[in-house]
Parts: sequence; C-alpha cells; structure tokens
Amino acid sequence: MNRQTVLVGCLVTLLFALLWERRADVWPFINTTPAYAQTGVATPTLSPEAAVGTGFTYQGQLTSGGTTVNDTCDFEFRLFDAASGGTQQGSTLTSSGVGVANGLFTVSLDFGAGHFLGQARWLEAAVRCPVGSGGFTTLSPRQALSPTPNALFAAGAGTLVHPGFTMFAPDTATDTGLFPSVAIGRDGLPLIAYRKATGSVLQVAHCHDMACSTATVTTLAGTTLISGIPNIAIGSDGLGIISYYDDTNDDLRVAHCSNVACTEMTTALVDALNNVGLQSAIAIGTDGFPLIAYIDSTGGNLKVAHCQNVLCTASSTATVDNSADFVGSNPSIVIGADGLGLISYANSPTRDLKVAHCNTIVCSAATISSHDTANVVGFNSSITIGADGLGIISYQNDGSGDLKVAHCSNFNCTTSTVTTLFSTGEVGFSTSITMAPDGYAIIAYQDATNGDLRVTRCALVLCNSSTHAIPDASGNVGQGTDITIGADGLPLIVYYDDTNGDLRVIHCADLFCHPHASRP
Repeated sequence: MNRQTVLVGCLVTLLFALLWERRADVWPFINTTPAYAQTGVATPTLSPEAAVGTGFTYQGQLTSGGTTVNDTCDFEFRLFDAASGGTQQGSTLTSSGVGVANGLFTVSLDFGAGHFLGQARWLEAAVRCPVGSGGFTTLSPRQALSPTPNALFAAGAGTLVHPGFTMFAPDTATDTGLFPSVAIGRDGLPLIAYRKATGSVLQVAHCHDMACSTATVTTLAGTTLISGIPNIAIGSDGLGIISYYDDTNDDLRVAHCSNVACTEMTTALVDALNNVGLQSAIAIGTDGFPLIAYIDSTGGNLKVAHCQNVLCTASSTATVDNSADFVGSNPSIVIGADGLGLISYANSPTRDLKVAHCNTIVCSAATISSHDTANVVGFNSSITIGADGLGIISYQNDGSGDLKVAHCSNFNCTTSTVTTLFSTGEVGFSTSITMAPDGYAIIAYQDATNGDLRVTRCALVLCNSSTHAIPDASGNVGQGTDITIGADGLPLIVYYDDTNGDLRVIHCADLFCHPHASRP
C-alpha cells in the first residue's frame, strides 16, 4: 500500500492520529466492549460481583489515496508502557484475514488481565494488504490510551455506569405493544405499528422525539379484529403503510397513513383468497410501490403481493414457493442491491432456513434456495442488506436455541456462510437485524431462558465475530423485537414487555447499546 492511507476512529471520547511510515496518516478508534450485568430500567448499574472483561473492540475506516479500501488485510497490535521504546506489555496480537469493506473493519483485542490498572499505555498497530503480501507497515506514532482508559480500568474501579441507552414505555395501556414494527418517518421520528391484545386492534404510535419518550397513539378505526404480526414501512409518499392480518375475514390487508403522525388511516384489501396474511412483511420496491411477502396458511405457501399504487388499493399476487407441505413462516423482506426483493422465511415441517430472490420487480416468480437445514433451524428470521451489497439474515436454531446468521454469497443468495453467534441458553427468539451506519449489522432478540432483551453487534461484514449486550433484564421482556436506525444514526429497538403488558422502546447511545463504566 504505497499510496496515502487513512484510518478513522476514536477511543470512547479520545481522538488521536497515527501516521503511515510511507507518508500515510491513520485515525483509529476504539470502543471498549466488556460484558456488564445490570439492574434497573432506564439507568442500569454495574453489578459489583460481575466479571468485567479485559477485551475491547478496535474499529476503523481505511482509505488509500482518498479511496476507501476494499480488501482482506492482516493486522498486528502491540501494547507498550511508553510512547516510543519502552517495554511491550503482553504478547503481540495478530488478526489475520480481516475483511475491509468500504474502508470499514473491526477486530477484537484482548491483552489479558493486569495491563490496565491505571498505568499509561500506548497501542502500536501494523497492517499489510492484501493478506500475506509481505511485511507489515507499522503505524506511527503509537496511540496513547490514557492513564485511566475508561472501561478497561473498570476491573479495579467503582460501580458507576453511564447508560448506553434510554428506555421508555410510550404506551402503557393494558396488554398493548404486541409484535411491534418500527420505521423512521419523513419527520425523522419513529413510527411504530403494533397489536393491542385487548380488543385485538391495530395501533400506531407516533413518537414525539427520537428516543420515543412519549408518543401519540392512534387505533385503527372499524370493527375488524386483527391478529398475527403487523409490519410497517415508509412509502415513497413519505407516509407509513402497514401490512396486517384481518382476523375477522382471514385476509391480508394494508393500512395507509393519511398523515405523518398516522392519526388517520385508510385500509385496502390485498388478498382474500384462502386464509392469508397471518404473518407478513412489507418493503418499498424500486418502483415506489409496496412489496409484501406473506404466508398462505390454507395452501401452506409463500406468497408475494405487488401493490400497483402507493395506497395499495390495487395489487397483483403470486405464489413464489409451494415446494413443501408448509412454507413461508416468519417471512422477512428487503430490497436487494440489484433492486429486487429478497425474502427469508422458514419451511415449517423441517424448519429449514430458505431464501426467495425475486426474478422481477413485481416478484411474479423467484429463485428459491435452502441455507441451513440442520436441527430445525430458520425460525424468527430477519433480513437486511450489508455494506457489501449482499443479504445477511439473523435467525434461530430452534433445536438448540442458538442465535445464527447467514451471510449471502451473491445477490441471489443461492449460497451463504452460516455462523452461530450465541449459544448459551434459549436465545435467538424474535430476531431483528439492521445495518448500522458503519457498515456492520446489529441484531436485537430475546433470550427466552432469562426473559431478557439482548443485542448482538457484528464485528465483521460476514458477522463471524460479534459483541453482546443486555439492555433490558427487568422481568420477561424482549418479545416481538424490531430494530432500526434512527435519524441520529443510532439503533432504536421496540419490543413487548410481557411482565407489564407494555410497549417499550430503547434508544441506544452508541452502536453497541450497552453501558460504559467509569471511575467514581
């Protein structure tokens, strides 16, 4: 790499520069990511008996000659007790074959215990691109970590914690907030669709701020009962549109918001053939019209409806997968980098993870592929598009209760790389995945063993490395999670609090969504 190369980043609140020896500058950043036990709701505290890890996550953006790097590189990291010379602390850490996509990369570092007890420390980094391409280029000068490097000092510090998020319950009416779905409106504020168990009605909450501390709640007018899982998107007209199941007539319908706050709605029938729409997912196609994936419970098929206008008062429908006894469970849909729909779902008899890639914008037919067929997997899937333009799917291994991801290898997602992210207890329920602004996926889901809401943040584009956090452990929470990125670039998570029967919203303070410890 003989052109000018730049790496951008920060250590919590510390910003610093490094320089390539070959006239290149580097701006790295580090976020500490130990696992914390916490209590409370809006202001969790660090449990004194909880074990604090010694590892942290090093993230950066690498450019060469003003262009972001897309390569696979090797990195070396050394810890010293002086800005130059001095004594190396711990061993040299090597991260080989690190993917750099659009300049973005992440590695996990752990020099072990005893190195961050208040002493001054400096980090030295070296890199070579592509993998195995000769010697490493050392970045100079070393990075000062400061005498008390934040959470790395927490192993010997007090118990103060800066919350990594805020938590609110914008709707506390009895038994409300089931299966929430969130999108960011054209006003930059969250718009949440969900079910109210009492009366089986569809409700929409328009948040008054980005953290959703309060909201205006509107109930869909009419006598139609709803069940199943509603799903919301923001249409090309800037207004919310919701797919939902008409429980009275067993039909798929949509509700189109008449204003940004969705205090008024109009509804339209999409599909009345058989018992359809109990589970649905909606996205806005490249033609500006909604595209809805849903299950035909009568035929046991996966169907897709393509709306012919923004209100979806007219639409075409197609069966895209009828290959097994019962397919189409838990569908999730996104528009791929090729402009076509990409749908993840489950084959119910064997619970395989399947993907349908639409062959046209209207999705009259699709290319079907199976991705994980071992040990009843594929339930609770959620799909998004990664920084590399390829699909990435979070889902649950229902047999073992593990949280897994599948990273598509091509636009059609005919093959993928499967990784188990978390396997302690029954986790991976109600998964929801989105893409953070730095190009890495972040997943919200429920730990059913403990009744907690958990967040896993991918550390690589393939998501074969990750960090974990528990934003909410108060009672039985985390059911029906949905995650998106707010107008401020931070994750926003909506979910159901089963203990209190409330809708809850977490607004993360950073891309990791967990507390940061500091000295008292």
